[in-house]
Amino acid sequence: MKFRMIFPLSIILLAMVLAGCSKEKGTDPGEKVLDPVDVLPTADEISGWTPQGDPQEWVGQALYQPINGEAEIYIRYGFEEAAFQDYQGSGSWSNTTLSVRVFQQESANQAQALYEDPGSGTGTPWTGTDAVGTQARTEQFSLSCSVEFHEDKFFVTIDIYSGEDQALDVAKLFARNISGKIS
Repeated sequence: MKFRMIFPLSIILLAMVLAGCSKEKGTDPGEKVLDPVDVLPTADEISGWTPQGDPQEWVGQALYQPINGEAEIYIRYGFEEAAFQDYQGSGSWSNTTLSVRVFQQESANQAQALYEDPGSGTGTPWTGTDAVGTQARTEQFSLSCSVEFHEDKFFVTIDIYSGEDQALDVAKLFARNISGKIS
């Protein structure tokens, strides 16, 4: 008789213990789940750069609205949501705009696959102690440069529209700020 009562209670207790041991990201009440907008630099975080308006946020198929022809590659790799923000420089950068796009994919593996797809971009690997993310790359053109990286579930692109020699350093500064919020 005791066995008939204790056995089912033991099974229930074991199930409760095991359920508590397997946690997915975001299920711990103390763990903050990041959205793309959470990792964007805010006003005064990067000296000399001011966000222009509110960030644009996109979820699911709505990504086709801002980047029609480009959206397919992000969706192919499990796109969930994105945040876009433009920044205006001041001082010697007063005629310069910098654009940040943060894409959140379903998993870190999908963010990596997106990064590794040639359709998402190319460039020179950014390695060394100052590099950001799991993998990062930079690319310079005559009138602009970019930094792209992936970290956790995020794929980030930063474009600065300037031919100045220090433009890549500014883009890297933004990348460090964003990466610091993700990690």
